[in-house]
Amino acid sequence: MRDDRDEAWDSYSEEPSDGLAREGWDEDDWDAFLARQDVLAAKYEELCETLPDTPEREDIIAREMHWSLPEGLLANPPQDDTLLGGDGDPGEAPDQEFDTLPAYRMAQEYALAFDRQITARLRDRAATDEDARQAIQAALDIPAEIAGGHCIGYERETLCGNIACCKRALACLDASLDGLLALRKRGTLPPAEADTLLRRGRELGEAILERIEALRLRVWWR
Repeated sequence: MRDDRDEAWDSYSEEPSDGLAREGWDEDDWDAFLARQDVLAAKYEELCETLPDTPEREDIIAREMHWSLPEGLLANPPQDDTLLGGDGDPGEAPDQEFDTLPAYRMAQEYALAFDRQITARLRDRAATDEDARQAIQAALDIPAEIAGGHCIGYERETLCGNIACCKRALACLDASLDGLLALRKRGTLPPAEADTLLRRGRELGEAILERIEALRLRVWWR
């Protein structure tokens, strides 16, 4: 049985805006929405990879993604800075704005240390070692999720989305630590180096949890 929450994420619905218009999204709503976006992003990436030189590629992708865009928009995408971040990336906020977030700073430092240390050990094999590749990507996704939540905002309508992104950051942290433990068990990373990263990861986890609790205190309408 479907409910209104299911309908909110159904991009194939004839009236996809109906679910999005429902007020009072909670964390579960945002969790489901963001998970749906992951699926759509994966489908978009797959289409781009399988149709690299296909004529009318953009139109085919739009149909497959069930996009309803004004005629000519795909051929002439908007370049207005109000729709793009300062560097031309959608929704990207200045780095200095993110640096005001303690959890983001810690996540950025952790991700860079994680990447640097594992890459230094594996060198060219870092890109082909599955444990290392997934662990590094998960670590790099942590600050991205925190930044994404910050960009979603702190208003009543978006605050739970901010929290949902922080929860995704925690899941990325768990994935990076799982990969780190696998590399430690294999002997790829010496115990002392792995334990240092593990300690930093646990401290980062505490900081993200503190951020989540602080945001939840602002959800006054619960």
